[in-house]
Amino acid sequence: MQITAENLPKIMGLVKTLPSDQQQEFFKLLEEFERAKTRELAQEKFIPFVQRMWPGFISGRHHKVMGEKFEEIASGKLKRLIICMPPRHCLTLNTPILTTQGWKTMETVQPGDHVFGPDGLPTLVVGKSEVHQDRDLYRVTTNDGTSVITDSGHRWMVRLDRKRNLFREYTTEQLWARDQGAFVRTKTNGGIEINWDRKVTVPRAAMLPPIQAVQLPPKDLPIDPYMLGLWLGDGTSMQAIITSHPDDATIIRPELEKRGYQTTDQATCMTFGVLDLKVRLQELGVLGNKHIPQVYLEGSVDQRMDLLRGLMDSDGNVSQKGQCFFSQKSVALINQVRELLWSLGIRNSLQESEAKIYDVSYGSTYRLSFYAEDCCFLPRKRDRAKNTVRNRFIRVEKLNQKGAVQCIEVAREDHLFLAGKGMICTLNTKSEFGSYLFPAWFLGKYPQKKVIQSSHTAELAVGFGRKVRNLVDSEDYRKVFPDVSLRADSKAAGRWSTSRGGEYFAIGIGGAVTGKGADILVIDDPHDEQEGQSADPAIFDHAYEWYTSGPRQRLQPGGGGSVG
Repeated sequence: MQITAENLPKIMGLVKTLPSDQQQEFFKLLEEFERAKTRELAQEKFIPFVQRMWPGFISGRHHKVMGEKFEEIASGKLKRLIICMPPRHCLTLNTPILTTQGWKTMETVQPGDHVFGPDGLPTLVVGKSEVHQDRDLYRVTTNDGTSVITDSGHRWMVRLDRKRNLFREYTTEQLWARDQGAFVRTKTNGGIEINWDRKVTVPRAAMLPPIQAVQLPPKDLPIDPYMLGLWLGDGTSMQAIITSHPDDATIIRPELEKRGYQTTDQATCMTFGVLDLKVRLQELGVLGNKHIPQVYLEGSVDQRMDLLRGLMDSDGNVSQKGQCFFSQKSVALINQVRELLWSLGIRNSLQESEAKIYDVSYGSTYRLSFYAEDCCFLPRKRDRAKNTVRNRFIRVEKLNQKGAVQCIEVAREDHLFLAGKGMICTLNTKSEFGSYLFPAWFLGKYPQKKVIQSSHTAELAVGFGRKVRNLVDSEDYRKVFPDVSLRADSKAAGRWSTSRGGEYFAIGIGGAVTGKGADILVIDDPHDEQEGQSADPAIFDHAYEWYTSGPRQRLQPGGGGSVG
């Protein structure tokens, strides 16, 4: 009997009548059957293969179309496929973007820079669009108060359904329509339905993917970050003197001495001094001008966490329920602490209030609230602090103005990167389907066939070859294609073979392909950014002549090609 959704209740009823050992055997066989079914589907269809190799993959409508076309290329039904997907992630030119060299803007970021993904790891910028003028602008704001300005067509990876952990792509304009009350959903065919007649009274905000602390290299810091954070919170502005309760000082002072500082008693038990610190504070430019120097905001995760611990041990507190608070009168310093928290992947909220003693007003004061473990050194605070899941949500506002926008392309499989001072997780839509996942799937499905892959430089093409080779050599790949592996004597990144006779060859545009045959030809980015923007037809003629006289002639009967 075949198990279907309709007869499953009946089958489960029969299973319950079996002895317990037979029930266990049934469920074991059922699990094996489901694994085999999933493996067979991944062998036959491209998108299920992608989902197996890339568990965090979030499918968009364009992925489905591309997957169908790749299957047609592989089967020989389609001979030529051109995929034109320029970077479409469009942000205003002044949008801050954190790179491994520090903060830049969308205007100044260039291919070759490294920005950061939501996992906190650096990712290479491999392309950049021209500047698009007179685009309709929208402000996208998170529930913790940070925002970026983008155009209507920019795509976001968001979760709309709280009951299902399913992220899908929507444009800024589609999310704006949803915020206005329109019913918005992804249809079964991958299209987006916007129904203004079926309005939602109070639509829930769209959820962004979670982010982690950005992984920056350690910096050579003139003052220990914990020491600096402590002084910024409870230090005398013009002196190297710390105000601290005696009970806390008995813990803090030994810790500072472990870090190489000598502390001294002061006239009052509520303060202590730090020798040689004043000169360093002056050289750093913070004496009489309390702020966090930029180099401290761009230190390693450990350095930034130490800075946060110093700030929290001085001007922070932790509630009985584990919520953390940091208070300051300086709005400039409070904004820097927000930047610090965001760089650590910590969502935070800001409240402003009036500081008053009886009827006397002392102006505005600011308080940050957040959740984070291990953000304090003092045990009375550290032991209370909790790290609960705090998701980020976005709302979209139409600005009714136009402006210039630009976009980048990043070398991540999920195409996500962080933008803005608030580290908002945003999407770049250029796909590695054709250059990475498709060749690997093709060589598993047709293990005796051959692939030639090319790009505008041999180095980039070999880089693709290395990724495809490593995937084919992985345990996950063998779970789908158990009979395909790398041949032991042929594992070079740009030229390798499989145990079943399949071959892979990587080459730059203009390179020789004499003696090489191919069932599939994959050309990814035949021109770099400068060539692509050139008005010189000779540049494009050169690549086309190479293609027609070389690689196209090497295609086997029934072979096909993909250009992206």
